[in-house]
This record gives sequence, C-alpha cells and structure tokens, in this order.
Amino acid sequence: VTVTATPSITACTSPGQILNIVGTSASNTVTLQDEAGLSGSKLRLNGNWIAGNYSVMTLHCNAASGDWLEDSRR
Repeated sequence: VTVTATPSITACTSPGQILNIVGTSASNTVTLQDEAGLSGSKLRLNGNWIAGNYSVMTLHCNAASGDWLEDSRR
C-alpha cells in the first residue's frame, strides 16, 4: 500500500517529539512518501520509505514547520 493521503502522519507539535515507525509484515508493506513525492505530507525523508518486516524509521519533530525529519532507517 502506498500512502497517498495528506498528511500521511499527523504533523508534530512539540520540539523533542520522536516518532518510531515499525514495519511488521513482509507481505503487507506501507510506502511513506516524503514531501518531494507527496506535497503536504510533512515528512522530510531521505527519499520514500517502504516499511517491510522488522524495518524501523525514526523521525524527530521540527515544531517550527510541523515537519517530521528523518533521523535513521533500517
């Protein structure tokens, strides 16, 4: 499934907020699109991300803009 609705994740509201996204299935994956691929997503990623089994993405809040910024992915 590719998330095409905006915002795909609720905008952050407080500095210091951390968001961990965890994939739990190898066959039912979710693709998150960053702001470049899906305007209004409020996701500042290093490209799109596909959540597969045991994958993890960590984001932190930029409260000034309401964007989630990518820290790491695996």
